[in-house]
Amino acid sequence: MSLGARGSAQYAHRISWTIANGLIADGMYVLHKCDNPPCVRPDHLFIGSHAENMSDMVSKGRQHRGVNTGGVVLNDATVGEILRKYSKGDTSALALASAYCVQEATVRAIINGLTWTHVDGPRLTRDEIIAIGKRNRAAARIASKRANGWRPGACSACGKRGHYRPKCPESAP
Repeated sequence: MSLGARGSAQYAHRISWTIANGLIADGMYVLHKCDNPPCVRPDHLFIGSHAENMSDMVSKGRQHRGVNTGGVVLNDATVGEILRKYSKGDTSALALASAYCVQEATVRAIINGLTWTHVDGPRLTRDEIIAIGKRNRAAARIASKRANGWRPGACSACGKRGHYRPKCPESAP
C-alpha cells in the first residue's frame, strides 16, 4: 500500500493502473492477469467489476472450499456422511451437530445446500427437508414424554386419555 493523491491508502497496482491508463471508475477493481498480487506492470492489469473479480478467482482456482478454508472441523467424507444420515430421516440436525462437534447451524447449512456444495451426497428438496424436520421434532416430543412416564393410550388409573399416570388426579395420594 502507498499513499494516493489525497493522502488515502492505495494499493500499488491501482496507482500503477492510474498512471498508465487514467482514473479508475468508482466500484471497479484492478485485476491481475498474472495472478501475482504484488505485480504492478500495467500490461498485467485489467479493470473489472466485483462479479468479474469473483469469476476470475473461481476460474483460476483461488477460492477456498471445504478443507482448504482455515479452521474447519469437517472434511469432505464427514460432510458426505452427514448428508447420507440426514437423508435417511432418522436423525436430526441437532444430533448430527453433536456427533460431529459442530454447531447445528453448520449442519443445517450443509443440508440446505448453502455450504460444502462440492461434496457428493444425497441432496434433498426443501419439502423433503421440512418433512424430515417435522418427523424428528415429533419423535423428540414423544421421547421426552416417555422419559417422564407417558405411554400412548388411556391412563391406567382412570381410563381417560390425555394425561399419564403421574399427573392423574385420581391416582394422587
